[in-house]
Amino acid sequence: MTANTTDIAIVGGGVVGGLAALMLAKARPDIAITLLDGSAPGQQDPRTLALAHTTLLSLQSVGIATDKLATAQAKIEHIHVSERRGAGSATLHAKRYQIDALGQVVSAHTLQQAIEQAAAGCSNLSWQMQTRLEQLTQQPAGVDLTLHTGDDTTTQLSAKFVIGADGGRSVVREQLKIARQQYDYQQTALIANVQLDREHQGWAYERFTEHGPIALLPIQAQQMALVWCVPSSDAASIQSLSDNDFLAQLQQAFGFRAGRFIGVEKRASYPLYLLLAERAIHHCCALIGNACHTLHPIAGQGYNLGVRDVVDLVAMVTSAWHSDQGGLQHRDLLAYEAQRQQDYQRIAGLTDSLVRIFSNQHFPLVAGRNLGLLALRKQPALGYPLARSAMGFRNLFGAA
Repeated sequence: MTANTTDIAIVGGGVVGGLAALMLAKARPDIAITLLDGSAPGQQDPRTLALAHTTLLSLQSVGIATDKLATAQAKIEHIHVSERRGAGSATLHAKRYQIDALGQVVSAHTLQQAIEQAAAGCSNLSWQMQTRLEQLTQQPAGVDLTLHTGDDTTTQLSAKFVIGADGGRSVVREQLKIARQQYDYQQTALIANVQLDREHQGWAYERFTEHGPIALLPIQAQQMALVWCVPSSDAASIQSLSDNDFLAQLQQAFGFRAGRFIGVEKRASYPLYLLLAERAIHHCCALIGNACHTLHPIAGQGYNLGVRDVVDLVAMVTSAWHSDQGGLQHRDLLAYEAQRQQDYQRIAGLTDSLVRIFSNQHFPLVAGRNLGLLALRKQPALGYPLARSAMGFRNLFGAA
């Protein structure tokens, strides 16, 4: 068994862990960073991500040309929110807030490639592919990691600080024995790209139905990314439908606001649940992204929340890391945790409330939802906090 050392080890090489590695490497070139990526060669994340305005700014800050991640038709210039079988609807428009777009839609795979290309120029970053964490052992002044590599060998890595960015089924979280709150929505997200008979003109849609929400995000002029949340008991039967039957059922659930659905590409699915780790830090470790908080996709906030984890973590490490003092002090980690918990608990509460409120078909709630949507349409100023949330701002009423 071989042994190595690093300053910071990041477990998980996806679009959150990879971005953390890139931003840390650029912010502190004097710190040695090792990223442990357990994915197999050619493995691709099938998700489509809605990048909020603030997320785009964070990516641009480390040299990622966000305008090249997708076509110009993938910008979210307008958002339409409605409920099936209800008269209420509301819209948000980027120009009302003096910006070109509320966000931009990219494939997770394309973003992953952009992050990896940008990271290739960082001499203080070692990106280790096909490397999986097997055991984490806490030491007085750091952490020892036992790793299994693609060539079927076991290695040892010692780090002063470990970041767990390894998803909802986080090995880091389990090894640290950090408790979690988890709620199964008993819904499954069906994802695919669908073709329309007309151009979307920069619109994104959130359509609430009695069975779950449907989101459509712009990709190409006549193509949109679909996230269709259905009861888990129905997911397999819907997935097994022919393309024509699948589109017919989708059309019936969504309506014709976006036009007629005329084609669908490869479909995938994943279960929906809420997960909140009770701690974001432990000893010399921190959890970020889905390892710390996994949300329902109803408001498209999951990845943007993970990026804010990265931004705050990098800011803390940049200012607080002292190599001659062993890296970070516990008080700095506690301050970081308090800052992040306030943000992700607020967003988790918002998304969970939306799921529960719009899933309830009790008449007073149905009437209240429609009145609320009508009020947003009649008084656009009421949509200001909603728009700021869509753009990724933490303060929903302030100027930053």
